[in-house]
Amino acid sequence: MALLPNNEYNLLIKIKGKEFRFNFWSILSPFYSSINIIRYSIIGESIIDLPDREITMHIYDNSVLAEEIANHSNNPFDIESPPFYVRKYVEEKTKYDLLFMVYLSLLNKSSKSTQLADFSIQTNAPGDLKDLLDLLKRSYLEWEEMIRGLNNRGRAKPVYVVKGGNNEYPLSERGF
Repeated sequence: MALLPNNEYNLLIKIKGKEFRFNFWSILSPFYSSINIIRYSIIGESIIDLPDREITMHIYDNSVLAEEIANHSNNPFDIESPPFYVRKYVEEKTKYDLLFMVYLSLLNKSSKSTQLADFSIQTNAPGDLKDLLDLLKRSYLEWEEMIRGLNNRGRAKPVYVVKGGNNEYPLSERGF
């Protein structure tokens, strides 16, 4: 029996009256980034409490989205060896989605204050994350344009120069 891709498997093993439960995922395809790339990026400290499963599912969802965008834009790519811009799109979009999720959870907890005698602490909404979210959004939208084929960066091809008929140099030669 072969495992089907993109499935979660739950195992229940009974040995001498004891039950052991395991679960795992078969290979996810497409999967155009990695958990470590996301964890060790600029948002790593913000998502330290997120389980790997959450990050994995966002990477998978954004990989599927990248394929759908490319196919819808008539700009398909080789899924076995995706171009750099596809991998960067998935990475940036995943970072944006995860940070946005953290941002929303912090908004729900914002503006709390604690006081002990004369000492008070007030936490406000995470305004610094908003700037980072805007930066990540601009970044993933640029990569998305490349998936759509709207941006020609990186597609330059060398051409040969055709010599003109006149081979004379207009200035006199200098002697050293």
